[in-house]
Amino acid sequence: MKVRDKKPGNVYLGLVHRLDRPVGGAMVFAKTSKAGSRLSNTLRKHDLKRYYLAVVMGKLPRMKGTLTHYLWKNGKTNQVYTVDKNHNQAKKAYLSYEVLAYQHGMSLVRVQLHTGRSHQIRVQFQAIGSPLYGDQKYGDHRIKPHSQIALWVTLIL
Repeated sequence: MKVRDKKPGNVYLGLVHRLDRPVGGAMVFAKTSKAGSRLSNTLRKHDLKRYYLAVVMGKLPRMKGTLTHYLWKNGKTNQVYTVDKNHNQAKKAYLSYEVLAYQHGMSLVRVQLHTGRSHQIRVQFQAIGSPLYGDQKYGDHRIKPHSQIALWVTLIL
């Protein structure tokens, strides 16, 4: 980039957002620190929407809905749990979802996070009895170890 674009200074490549390791999807990188700052600000202001597609087990009770839970992360085990809101380390987590399809005992859902808690989508769907397909950590033990979970991020401007 430095030679092609004739830019002074060091080469820059900035990661604009992160994904948990087992999540697939689009990643956004910035070629300049100014672009990185602008893109990060766009995400922060929710001008760039981040949606997730997930395949969850079972049929959800409604075609559209909101899930609200209180979550606690055990740092020693890197596991997240739903807890009572009075738990001293509980953090409120909520998301909205829309069922796009249902087939063979699984639902394809589009998810929008309203909070960004660790493992939030995985834990909240497990809490309602619909773990993500292939998610061995939070409830679906039918798939081979170390398989990809059925969760992908998409970005929409």
